[in-house]
Amino acid sequence: GILPIHNVGVTATGRIPSGGLGLHYIAELSNGRTSRSPLNEPVQNVVDENNGKAVNFGLFVRPDRLQGLQAGFSVYHDRLTPAALPKIDQTILAAHVVYVRPTFEWLNEAIVIRHAPSGSGVVFHTPAFYTQVSRRFAGVRPYFRDEYVNASSGEPIFSDVGRRDGPS
Repeated sequence: GILPIHNVGVTATGRIPSGGLGLHYIAELSNGRTSRSPLNEPVQNVVDENNGKAVNFGLFVRPDRLQGLQAGFSVYHDRLTPAALPKIDQTILAAHVVYVRPTFEWLNEAIVIRHAPSGSGVVFHTPAFYTQVSRRFAGVRPYFRDEYVNASSGEPIFSDVGRRDGPS
């Protein structure tokens, strides 16, 4: 996929004194990801392909007055070293709002992936989002999800992704 969903490294998380706002932080240092080569492992367990580390920092709130609501953002940065291409600085900006109750949930996430190949002066932005709504009826939880991603055909890492949107 286009997002790193599993990293090997160190995570620190905790609550920031903020009263009923419920402000939390997360900070991570990890091996990062490979450059999407089909021959590489997607999760770099022992080594990082460029001996660098990925960093991620995020803040989110869980307000006491709105049980089940969480909203936040994060910034992820890594340097990719794809074969036969220049090094690429990758920054992923993400924001989310979720509302989860026992019988209802509404999940939303929006991202922008920024790729900046070294020495080119060109920057690529890949926007994406999803929204999902579900309602539990007895032991069943049907859902509706709408997704969108739009990667440029000139994008050095996601040129095969293109534009995808619609319900699932």
